[in-house]
Amino acid sequence: MPELPGKSCCGYAACVQKCPHHALQMETDDFGFFYPSIDENLCTGCGICEKICPVLHLANIEKEHDPPTYGMINKNDSIRKNSSSGGVFTAVAKSVIDAGGVVFGARFSDDFTAVVHDFTETEAGLAAFRGSKYVQSEIGETFRQCEQFLKEGRSVLFSGTPCQIAGLHAFLGKKYSNLLTVDLICHGVPTPLLWKKYVLYKVQSAKCAIKNIFFRSKTTGWMLYSFLIQYCNGKQYSKLLNEDPYMRLFLSDVCLRESCYACNFRTKHRLSDITIADFWGIDRVDSSLFDDKGISLVHIHSEKGKDLIEVLSPLFIKKEFPFETTTKYNVMTRQSPKPADHDAFFRDFLSLPFSKLLKKYPKISFQARVKRFLKSILGENGVRFVKHLLKREARA
Repeated sequence: MPELPGKSCCGYAACVQKCPHHALQMETDDFGFFYPSIDENLCTGCGICEKICPVLHLANIEKEHDPPTYGMINKNDSIRKNSSSGGVFTAVAKSVIDAGGVVFGARFSDDFTAVVHDFTETEAGLAAFRGSKYVQSEIGETFRQCEQFLKEGRSVLFSGTPCQIAGLHAFLGKKYSNLLTVDLICHGVPTPLLWKKYVLYKVQSAKCAIKNIFFRSKTTGWMLYSFLIQYCNGKQYSKLLNEDPYMRLFLSDVCLRESCYACNFRTKHRLSDITIADFWGIDRVDSSLFDDKGISLVHIHSEKGKDLIEVLSPLFIKKEFPFETTTKYNVMTRQSPKPADHDAFFRDFLSLPFSKLLKKYPKISFQARVKRFLKSILGENGVRFVKHLLKREARA
């Protein structure tokens, strides 16, 4: 029987989609995390699943020079307003759609209880992929779908977490000139079951179905963003990042997947063509670009990525920065610390009523954790700015 990576598995399902005998499938553990399961009656022991696993066979992608790094702001205010950061993804994705291509990304399921990977061939379809989603997406059959489009000669943009991009490249097993990959700076992924329970909890509390969800609403600004739920009856639930229970759990690191605490893909150099993230710390690096409306941090990892960003440059306010300067304020290469109450949280996750779980965790100095988190990405000036905004909101 093949030896899969166990808890080091990131859950991107490359092995499941590659198996020629359909002997693997993704299943969830008690906590809702995805792991591959082998059907011994179908497995022939061919070893393909082991051979393509990026965790078992890490790619050496070290390069001599740091990746070119830019701060970028989309000149289209509407796109920027509806994006988590500076609106780079939408412009990149639209360029692929305009060329007759296909874009893969993460969207909410119809009832918002899950995040799933999907594709679109229209500009209108890009709206579902826009914006941060702090849940691990279900990859489904998208690697196979992506490969089929590539073989047909279609241009394809595949966006996802760094481990998902590594999984895609392992699945494909070859380079395609018509493939563009975009990853992000990932904080880690909470259990999808926690998210499902939270959505159902909010629906039950409001006694109404959900129309839309925004993890990073800019109604209170880009730096001090809000978690926003829009209900079908016209009502809204809006809480600042430090006030919503789900965001408190996410930012405390207590509910992340085991592999996220020792991520093999949180590296300087990536398998993707482009890395897109929030440019935290821009107020210190270049205050002239800070207006609290969002700015993207873009790292270029390939000539393909470089050429595309150059072509799209007229759409942006764009400025180059030293790589090391920008990464002082984000988690591109830093691991998320595993909290002391991690194991206790997951024990209680199985036994406590959900409302009590939300009140109990994070139970150790959440304010200190948030301050440390904000300080690591925003610095002392950023923390002071957030405190100012919090006081302003309290007075309002």
